Amino acid sequence: MAQTALLDLLTGATATGDGPVYGLMFPFTVASVQAEISHTCTACVINIKARIKGGTFDTLCVLDISEGYISGEIQPITFPALIRDVKANISALSPLPAGDPGVSVYFATRE
Repeated sequence: MAQTALLDLLTGATATGDGPVYGLMFPFTVASVQAEISHTCTACVINIKARIKGGTFDTLCVLDISEGYISGEIQPITFPALIRDVKANISALSPLPAGDPGVSVYFATRE
């Protein structure tokens, strides 16, 4: 029986930086990621990162609106190895007005 994981990597982020690390308890072979980016953003770069063990995270994919990523678009991810931890990082984000919904990132994977 296939196992799945659906994670909210970021919810309403309004600043740059790392989101929480999610430990995955079983290996995965396929995944996808989707970001909802506020319509007021003029710059947004989201990095999806993973690690096998230890402290080093590797970037699996980059969602960059200046490179053509469209809010809500689903992107497939391929893993260079079996991963155990995953997180999202916002490395660039235009200033957002008060009360803005910000950026949310969703991750789905299946064994």
